[in-house]
Amino acid sequence: MPLVAYDGFEVRLTTSKIPLRQRSFASRAFRTNLMALAVADFWKLVIESQLLTAPQCQQYAEEFGRVKGAASQATAATLAEWLIAQNIISRYQATVILAGKSGPFAFGDYRVYDRLDRGRLAGAFRAVHAATGHPVMLSFLASAVTSDAARWSHTVRTTQTLGSLNNPHLRRCYDLVDLGKYRFLVQEDVRGATLRESLSPGQVVPPAEVCRAIRQAALGLASLHAVNLAHGYLSPPELWLTEAGQIKVLFDATRRAEPINFADASGEVNALVDYLAPELFRAGVAPNPCTDAYALGCIAYEMLAGRPPFPGGSLGEKAARHASEPIAPLEYAGVPPPIAQLVSYMLAKDPAIRFPNAATVAEALAPFVDPAAMAFAPPMLQTAAAFERWVVEHQAIRARRAAQAATAIDPSTPKSAVPAIALDLGTPKGFAASTRTAVAAPSPATSSAELPAFRRRSQNTGLIAIGITAVVGLVGALFVYNAISGGGSTDDNPPVAAKSHSPAKQNKIPPTNTASQSAIGANSSSAPPTTPSAASDATATKSPPDAAANAADSAEAIPPASEPRETLVADDGKLLWASPTWGAPLDARLVGLGAQGMLVFRPAALASSTQGERFLAALGPAGDALRTSVGEASGAPLDALDCVHVVLYANGDQPPKVSYVVHFREPADAAEVAKKWKDAAESRFEGKKLYASETMAYYLPAWGENRVLAAGPIDVVQEIIRQDEKPGSFGPAIDKLLLSTDAGRHVTFVGSPQFLFGDGRKLFAGPAERLREPLAAFVGDGVRAIAISLHIDEDNFFTELRALGTLENKPEELAARFESKLVKLPNQVEDAQVGARFSPYGEKTIRRFPQMLSQFALGLRSGVDEGHAVLRCYLPAVAAPNLAQAVDLAIHESGGAAAVAVKPAMETKPKTPAEKLATKINLSFPKESLERALELWSAEAGLKVVMLGPDMMADGITKNQSITEFNEQGVGAEAVLLKILKIANPEGKLVYILKPESPGGESVVLITTRAAVKTRGDKLPASLAEPPAAVKKP
Repeated sequence: MPLVAYDGFEVRLTTSKIPLRQRSFASRAFRTNLMALAVADFWKLVIESQLLTAPQCQQYAEEFGRVKGAASQATAATLAEWLIAQNIISRYQATVILAGKSGPFAFGDYRVYDRLDRGRLAGAFRAVHAATGHPVMLSFLASAVTSDAARWSHTVRTTQTLGSLNNPHLRRCYDLVDLGKYRFLVQEDVRGATLRESLSPGQVVPPAEVCRAIRQAALGLASLHAVNLAHGYLSPPELWLTEAGQIKVLFDATRRAEPINFADASGEVNALVDYLAPELFRAGVAPNPCTDAYALGCIAYEMLAGRPPFPGGSLGEKAARHASEPIAPLEYAGVPPPIAQLVSYMLAKDPAIRFPNAATVAEALAPFVDPAAMAFAPPMLQTAAAFERWVVEHQAIRARRAAQAATAIDPSTPKSAVPAIALDLGTPKGFAASTRTAVAAPSPATSSAELPAFRRRSQNTGLIAIGITAVVGLVGALFVYNAISGGGSTDDNPPVAAKSHSPAKQNKIPPTNTASQSAIGANSSSAPPTTPSAASDATATKSPPDAAANAADSAEAIPPASEPRETLVADDGKLLWASPTWGAPLDARLVGLGAQGMLVFRPAALASSTQGERFLAALGPAGDALRTSVGEASGAPLDALDCVHVVLYANGDQPPKVSYVVHFREPADAAEVAKKWKDAAESRFEGKKLYASETMAYYLPAWGENRVLAAGPIDVVQEIIRQDEKPGSFGPAIDKLLLSTDAGRHVTFVGSPQFLFGDGRKLFAGPAERLREPLAAFVGDGVRAIAISLHIDEDNFFTELRALGTLENKPEELAARFESKLVKLPNQVEDAQVGARFSPYGEKTIRRFPQMLSQFALGLRSGVDEGHAVLRCYLPAVAAPNLAQAVDLAIHESGGAAAVAVKPAMETKPKTPAEKLATKINLSFPKESLERALELWSAEAGLKVVMLGPDMMADGITKNQSITEFNEQGVGAEAVLLKILKIANPEGKLVYILKPESPGGESVVLITTRAAVKTRGDKLPASLAEPPAAVKKP
């Protein structure tokens, strides 16, 4: 029977998959201290416990009966010992059954096999995931957590956030399971002991080892700090030393980082006081990343000196010493001065001098750690990948079941969960009526159960995914910067700017909670559900937010919100997600003639949420350029602005012209603002006052009451003044799409694809140039206008893609096409990264980009609205800055491999097989089998390939012929196919023909042999009419 090694013990792959620590029989005490139980009763309890089935029990009973002496001397205790020795049940399970109980051992999808009775993790249960055999630990939640609404809500949110973190130095938290009667956390099964248990009292640890251990702890904490979580209770019992000698930070999702309660008589405060920063002794001060850095310093000091910085004394005395007494110099303990100095910075009394977070601590410790020790790669269990995929899939299933249980929603109640919708349009104010009908989306191209299996490989570049994610945020910022600067650098491989990002952001990773769980999951309710059905009911009571809550203070900034335009109904698994906002269409006033696109963002509203603020910060250099350009145009910082419209105009062969429409939060003093415009002097145009320099003009319309400003090139602003209060026009297609936009969302881009990838192509300058062709390939032909918007609140990250197609492109087909492409992106990006080389700074985040896109695909819904193709997605709010940073890093990384720089050809309308064979394609891979290479070619060429196995076998040719170092760029599809066939069979036996797969069907590419073609009388293509010269197989 096969065995799987795991941290020094074995998992025998039997029905119960019980890990073994030892195989010795129990002590006499085990056999005599348990109640007397008949053998028949023992088997009955085993069946009731669901550990074994009745047939299995019969089988094992017969095997046990053949043991010498079993027939005459068997007891329940000796039977239990035999089952333990055979690794059929665990000792814990045997103990429970011999006590006359049948468990429970089965909790949903998990089977418990051991209970921890002592230590930091006492009370937790070791278990195995039934479907995958992966070992985990279950921590059951007490009623103090589940019955307290605020604490339950905190636990749900924190667990969702922790699920996105995968750091080898932070204990994993996979899931929060609610079975009604039982609620528990599914966590990583760690082996070892706490740092407190591992060190003897007074033990001094060598400085090099201290630096290694504390750096690992800092790396684990940095993951928490990156998602705005502070530990707050850091001490040696919170650091786990694994059997491999590595440090993992333990973090309790049920515990909030709140001001310390020094009146607590539980003893927890007394155990923690040696590690508390001075400011935490002040009333109302809660733990934060800076106080965690202080706690790390205290632990480092204790390891180096054999005692805490301020040992002995009462709680009050220790508080006073932390606040005012200098630490004893570590140099006296033989610690090298540079390390001693570093620890003193960690223990600085003044937070302004101290390390601000764990990431900076880890960075400072790195020079003192052996490089070989820094490259730690934890061993991966064979079951880990399958288990993590299972978790993602079943979180989505639970979420969708909860949504299906939802009924009609009262629009007046606040919304936190996201029900599905059928669409029913009301008439937005100020615009002609339009009718929305309830149209269900087509079935998703790929089910959630299929998504995480990274099984397909395609050479479509990952830049498509980067471009899609970046359009409204990062690329929008680059648009503005490039248009103003005239294009910027054209270097395809610019160096990564180290100053662009803080080290703390380096370890951002994708959320592994599914998008749909965060959006509509049963556990997203703020109140603690009592049963699964209650959770569903809680979800059903949620609704879209009140429009006024989403509107900005300025009536000019956001047009008056319309009545809710969507009727919320029970989810059938296909309908679109509901919108989180109910704003009126975007305002097109102060838009001049010739406008081709517009980026609209609401800085103040975006920065009002924690993740929105982090999203802005994660935009990197492009975000900085956006702040600078908007600041120069408006004379005000972003946080003083309610709304900014960045309008793009065609400009021949030059980069597009850009104008701004800025809505201030407070009325602006025109004279004061004018002082900030470079060399701008007051003048008049058609009787209206404006300010103008040699190239730029600024106009404050009277109707805006000094809250609205238009700025841009002089000729554009003059045209704006002529139009003044009249809504501008972008052309029929974009104007139609504008009617369905929502001004309540934080960021929206609306424009013409033909402009973006044609006359406006110089927007894609510098690093963004690599995005143009992949984005154009994604959008494809037949799209007249496109709008992409996003909204970030404290809980959710919402994105919407809306496209208006040509008459030949039905909206439902267009929506399905977009969804199909998005669903395939995780695999395509993963494939594109094969063989690529990235900078040490960006590699960790970029490598996780496929996982981020998998979560995006899981939360995706497509459908039709007002004749538009619509895709909507919900993710946890933390995904917004994570994706933004991953996109920024990916854009600025060269990758060092052709697989990342490959750009697919522009998508065109379907062609005949002959035309497709003549189309130029790109195909590259390091090593693939013949079968796989033909699959990749098929995906690029758009032609189905069928390998005729019997024909090939008759000529001694197999499907697994190896093809290595293949790279063809911009070559005709037929030529690429012929090269693949030649490499696989240099003798020229392998050929292709075009032939319908079935009578009357479409022609496909059949891979066969010359001999078979001759036998059947098939016609070879002209390129294969004569046997080719043999080529040497690489």
